Amino acid sequence: MSDYLPGRRVRTRAEVLLETAALLVGFSAAMFAIRSQVHDDDARRLLAIAGIAGPLAYVQIMRDRARRFSRALGLAAQRLHQGNTAAAEQDFAAIARRFRRPRALGRLAGYNRALALMRIGKLADATAQLIEVDRGGGVLRVDGAIASTLAYLHALRGNAELAATWLAEAKRRDAKFSVGPFAYTLPALALAIRNDDAETLLGELSDRWTEAENTLKGERMRPLRVLRAFGVAQTSSVRDAGQVAAILAPLHGVKAGELAYLGAEWPALETFIRAHLAA
Repeated sequence: MSDYLPGRRVRTRAEVLLETAALLVGFSAAMFAIRSQVHDDDARRLLAIAGIAGPLAYVQIMRDRARRFSRALGLAAQRLHQGNTAAAEQDFAAIARRFRRPRALGRLAGYNRALALMRIGKLADATAQLIEVDRGGGVLRVDGAIASTLAYLHALRGNAELAATWLAEAKRRDAKFSVGPFAYTLPALALAIRNDDAETLLGELSDRWTEAENTLKGERMRPLRVLRAFGVAQTSSVRDAGQVAAILAPLHGVKAGELAYLGAEWPALETFIRAHLAA
């Protein structure tokens, strides 16, 4: 299953809206068609009302459901950001079960659950969860992030070919959208280090490090610090040990266990994290 490759057609917002409109129009047309076969005036009036009120009620129900979903997802995401990763993973799983319709809501909860699984260190489970989400149809405007996260996971797990394939797919999916300047830096750097070809990317990252620090949040900046420091240690001489320490200095007080997931299937990286972060 982990060998799952890109190939799914990514739907656009226009297509989703068109499908929804077609569904509502089809319902109204069916009500009025049935009405034409009914001769009782009261029944005809009820069917006419249903043909108009039905779609309006459906839209309202979906809006209310989306609001409840957003509240639940926000609370679970807050737990994840606070470091209560195991509880957040359970919350996301429960949300996915609760919001099975529209199916995109369940898939969005599944995507967030994959992020929690990754931070727990269950990289194989996170990969399987993301594959399930993508195979099921993905999530509008999140399809690029699904692909880039798959690239990241494959790189951390040592599947360089799959990582490169999914990184290219992420860029293809995001081609029509505006993404941040460091949208693909984590998977690209992890892949480059895996391929022993990180010097160029590390140099570019060094030149833009202040920008990265001012742009990225902790959830992305902390692993980026670790990967950059690890890459420098892998490609530099012993004389550059001070550079490694400088890169990691802002992580003073962060426990190794909080970022150990990065090396869950990368022994050299795990050893580096245990050696340079607090126990």
